[in-house]
Amino acid sequence: MIRGGSLEEQFLIKEVEKSMSYEKTEDTVVKLKSVVKNRLSLVIYLLFFTITAYLAYQLPYCHDDWHWGLSDRVVLMKNLFQNYNGRYLGNITILLITRSILAKTLIPAFWMTWLLREMEISVSNRGRISEKRLGRSYTFINDKKHCFLLLIIIFLLAALPQTLLVQSYGWFAAFANFVPPAVLFLCWFNQTDDIYIGVRSDEVDLTGVGFNFKKAIAIFMLALCTQFFAENITIFVVLYVLWIIVYSTVRKGKLYFSHLIYFIGAITGAILMFTNGGYHGGVSFKSVSLSIADMYYQLRDKIMDHLFINNVVLNITFAVVIVCLLIRKEKYSCSKIQGDGRKHSLWDALIALSVWGYACYCVWHSIFPDWKFISDEGKNNFVELLFSGLFFISVLIAIWRTVDSSRRTSFCILYLCSILSAAPLMAANPIGARCFYFNYALQCLTVLKLIGFLLEGEKISIWYPTLLISAALAVLGGTYLFAFTANGATERARRLLIEEAVESKAEEVILPYMSCPSWCYVSEPMNEEWLKYYKDFYGIPEEMTVTFQ
Repeated sequence: MIRGGSLEEQFLIKEVEKSMSYEKTEDTVVKLKSVVKNRLSLVIYLLFFTITAYLAYQLPYCHDDWHWGLSDRVVLMKNLFQNYNGRYLGNITILLITRSILAKTLIPAFWMTWLLREMEISVSNRGRISEKRLGRSYTFINDKKHCFLLLIIIFLLAALPQTLLVQSYGWFAAFANFVPPAVLFLCWFNQTDDIYIGVRSDEVDLTGVGFNFKKAIAIFMLALCTQFFAENITIFVVLYVLWIIVYSTVRKGKLYFSHLIYFIGAITGAILMFTNGGYHGGVSFKSVSLSIADMYYQLRDKIMDHLFINNVVLNITFAVVIVCLLIRKEKYSCSKIQGDGRKHSLWDALIALSVWGYACYCVWHSIFPDWKFISDEGKNNFVELLFSGLFFISVLIAIWRTVDSSRRTSFCILYLCSILSAAPLMAANPIGARCFYFNYALQCLTVLKLIGFLLEGEKISIWYPTLLISAALAVLGGTYLFAFTANGATERARRLLIEEAVESKAEEVILPYMSCPSWCYVSEPMNEEWLKYYKDFYGIPEEMTVTFQ
């Protein structure tokens, strides 16, 4: 083809065409896609961090945040929280949050973004296992599906039940004690998840290979720090690392030094926590009962609600994903025998009926909370306990039947951890929804890993699912922004009224109620004791009357 222009222009055109031809090679295209994915993920992370920081800035201090902001808690810290509790890092975190607006804004955003990152690492099959080491085809999530999974993670982290939302995202003192340990545990879980892969130990690059002193210190400190937040998580972490040691010894025939270091750190942290005088006649607000009857009633009347029934969105997600996995298993089934196929179809139908029936009941329960199977509350709770147990078993069986043999052990262990980590709460009283954030996060991770497995190798369009999850996130995010902004405006209005009343030496100050009280914890003092903390925190003279209306 003859082209016009000078020889110099024609030469430049040819050089550009050569460059473009080179850029279209397979390696370059892969690199470009990776850059685009990384940039898109970076935008999502920055947006997520910015929004969570803004929400934290708008969130008012609630309940015992007022007490943590007083000078006596600094004295308590200087005495190493003796005769109080062993939540050393959680206590220090809330001390920082209640003394600095900057810390109040950045600390929650930091932990939530780190949690998002750890969940992304766990869900996306990128990193530690290569196809060559596995000795077989192992399909990774492509870039578009990877970003789709990132959006689903954010959605599930935001779509937690209202009771849990109020006592985690809506209350700094609870956030400081229950969100960070979930992040730190996932750091360790992601490093040891490969132990469940069904290959020889020398084919997997575990943390025990290439061990060095610096890594030993890092692992020890990770384990130690995880133990200083919440008592039930402290107990669970010790039991889990013991399980890992036993499993690797029996199945792999090898005791990894990194596992041993982590166990030493975990048991050291547990000892330091539970030797605190607060658990031995001190001022700890929790009591412990090892009575079988008391633990049963705790499980039946409280734990089941927070662990299963209240998780409406999560249970629906489980139901949808499990049915999709069952359909895919049936599609790719190699069974030739009609009778065997009918047997498998019956099992699949029972599992689908169980998970969908329970998910629908959870929706019904959230709309009509006073409805009961049986008028007697205790018997009704027992029926719900049975249904919850059936749902749990059905999910476990579905995972085992639909996930490939190399990863089903890992998925099942993760789901078991999400439930069994609540076992120590059966002996503790009182407990609240905040105690179950750890369990919720692990349940979310289980269903997310199932979604990732479902998308592997499937030539399906995720355009419409991405639009759907983006729209849901937009609605959910808009609701968060509206509610937290409204409460933040009320908090600032309160502070202004308090300053004016103090300056004018008024006898009474009238403060407005929170605009959206269901999006934060207790925002008004419950009694005279808490009113005193409230006055001291906001600098209100003791003789001034405080009225909320």
